[in-house]
Amino acid sequence: MKRFLTVIVILHCCLISGCFSCLSSWCLGEETYERLMHPKGLGEYWEKPGMTVDSWRADWVSCGGRPNGDYSTDTPQRSSHELIHEDYSKKSKEIWICMTSKNYHFTEKYWPQ
Repeated sequence: MKRFLTVIVILHCCLISGCFSCLSSWCLGEETYERLMHPKGLGEYWEKPGMTVDSWRADWVSCGGRPNGDYSTDTPQRSSHELIHEDYSKKSKEIWICMTSKNYHFTEKYWPQ
């Protein structure tokens, strides 16, 4: 009986702490699992008819993004949080204007600003 209670207490603690959280495609669904485990770079959410990976990458880089689909600013290291946020907001707006001018549309609901 003591062993049974010990097992119950351990299982209860694991459930409360989230040890048995479901992070599998079976539990989350295939699409959600893939998005969590293999996130795209922000630039990869821009699409337009007839584009190829190479044409997208060239357009993304010409708009100020990095070849891997991310983007960054030239904000000096150890800058204030306000300056970093301001620079990222400015950069994201520049990229948005540039990509939309090339007839791309953003396929997600969220755009960092």
